Amino acid sequence: MKIKKKSLLILLILLFFGAKTIDAQDIIIKKSGDEIKVKVIEVGTYEIKYKKFENIETSPLYTILKNDVFMIKYADGSKDVFNPEIQQQQQQQQQQQQENNNINTTSLSKYGNKQTSSNNQQNTTGQSKIILGTGFSLRNSYNVGNVNAFLQRLANDPTIIADAGSPPLMTFNIGSRTCMDTIGKNWFEVDLQLVKTAPHAIWGSCVYYGGGVDIHFDGYFLNMPFTYLRGLDKNNHILLAVEPALDMALVSGGVITGSIVYNETSSFGAGWHFAVGADCTLGKFIGLNMRLGYRHLKTPEIHTDTGSSTGFSSFYVNGVSGETVKVDWSGTYLTVGAYFIINKKNKSRI
Repeated sequence: MKIKKKSLLILLILLFFGAKTIDAQDIIIKKSGDEIKVKVIEVGTYEIKYKKFENIETSPLYTILKNDVFMIKYADGSKDVFNPEIQQQQQQQQQQQQENNNINTTSLSKYGNKQTSSNNQQNTTGQSKIILGTGFSLRNSYNVGNVNAFLQRLANDPTIIADAGSPPLMTFNIGSRTCMDTIGKNWFEVDLQLVKTAPHAIWGSCVYYGGGVDIHFDGYFLNMPFTYLRGLDKNNHILLAVEPALDMALVSGGVITGSIVYNETSSFGAGWHFAVGADCTLGKFIGLNMRLGYRHLKTPEIHTDTGSSTGFSSFYVNGVSGETVKVDWSGTYLTVGAYFIINKKNKSRI
């Protein structure tokens, strides 16, 4: 009797664990209608990973496409039904989301690069250079003014004219050149320029009844050019220059009439010039330039005169009254020169 009770207990235990074992299995139902007893390990986006239930401990890991599966019945009684239309929509949504992420990443990268590039380019805005230059004229002319009329009256000869237009004209300048944009193409420069004419730049002489006259004038110009420069090539090594300027002049020299010498004082005149040309940088520290322009500048003739109450006087074109003699430095010029560049710290802020 005891043996039967013991056998019955063992049978109940086996049935209990057998029922539990049966309940622990998952069933994959394929679209073809086939059923597979498995232990589902993972349900992924496109695949299902499982082990065969018959030998779960030693079974390798299998995979099956979700598109081939109709449903999974889990051991706990729950189910997963795979609707192809819903699954396709999910896949499309996931694909669209991935594309959007790629677009956003690309846009952010481009924007970041553009911003970085823009920041780098902004370093050129406000960049300044000190310019030290010198040059000389290839061509230089002066209008002379009413000096010719003065000589012609004294000689009573309308063919007498003063000599002018001596090419040797030297320039010296110092200025500051500032970048106006982010790519180094547009520049603005302000200079102080000293111009010295050749000795006896304007001179003339004549002999008349009872005597003769000899004149000679030299000029010193102090100019303030305001120059706009624009790059013409890719690297902005060649710059087009447009140069308006304010000019001031001091005249020296003298007038000899008979045996009397009248020395010119530093008489003052004001005017302007306008020039166009080009600058060509040959490196980081040196460049060449060329200017073709027209100067409008006159100075009055004023000389020392001990016979005058003020100690100074001027000659009159027509004698003792009327128009006084004026030296006209106006005329065309062509100059070439070289300049040195001293780079200053960039003032721009990022």
